[in-house]
Amino acid sequence: MANLTRIVAASFDEPGWDYGTSRGPYSKFHIANGAKYCVYNNRLMPVSQRIGRIDGYWALRTKAGLFDTGERPIQIKGPDAAKFCNLVFTRDCTKIKTGRAGYGLLCYPNGKLLCDGVLLRLAEDMFWYSQADGPVFSWLIAHSQDLDVEISDPGSWVLQIQGPESLKILASLSDTGLPQDFKYFSVANATVAGQPVLLTRTGWTNEMGFEIYTLPNSGKFDVSRIMGLKCEGGEPLREGEITIAGKRAGFVTAGAWSPFLTCGIAISRLDSPKPAGTWSEVLCRDRPWI
Repeated sequence: MANLTRIVAASFDEPGWDYGTSRGPYSKFHIANGAKYCVYNNRLMPVSQRIGRIDGYWALRTKAGLFDTGERPIQIKGPDAAKFCNLVFTRDCTKIKTGRAGYGLLCYPNGKLLCDGVLLRLAEDMFWYSQADGPVFSWLIAHSQDLDVEISDPGSWVLQIQGPESLKILASLSDTGLPQDFKYFSVANATVAGQPVLLTRTGWTNEMGFEIYTLPNSGKFDVSRIMGLKCEGGEPLREGEITIAGKRAGFVTAGAWSPFLTCGIAISRLDSPKPAGTWSEVLCRDRPWI
């Protein structure tokens, strides 16, 4: 019998280039649970954690399981959005009503499958395609020529909760309880702990379940919220919290030690364009440094 193995990756809180891969907003949770990853859509997707495979199976079948899927939503927006979707997908996308989703296949001209995923209709002129792994973004841009449509990355991450207890979990998780008329392939807006999210009654486990999509920040990108930091004697930790006068002011997006400046340096993103005060603290690799 062949010795079957698979290649997995680990995630470490240390500076350096991630070679085109990115970690999702739930990475700290997964790292704390001993996650190992595969690279999926250039994203690190957890494929194993502390729970064993058999125990995980029975949790999914009898209660509920949580899956950070690694699927990548792509936004298709504009007056020709529905026309464009009909051009590239193998179904009549005009039949997908706003607030609904459908299974979407993309095929090469010879009929072979390029990718599968879920197509969400968020408005008359806007769809999101939650794709499986594949070169879909470039494919869609290449086929959008001469149409009034924009293909973009909304920066959303997808999390699944699946299993017979999943809708009970959603009822307690959502700030407003279960969405009304939340049927299979429904799309609904909700808030979880005050955070706006998108919900879909979908999943790939063949169990009852739903998916949570993070939403991009509203408004235009404000460059005055990006700030450089110098840290005397410490190396700022990536995703480390920045505080001013004891209150959170932002977080580190990239940090390293500068041999030239002989101090820690960082790029940070502020929660507000004009935080109160100028003296800040930032979390470093070993301890907080001022």
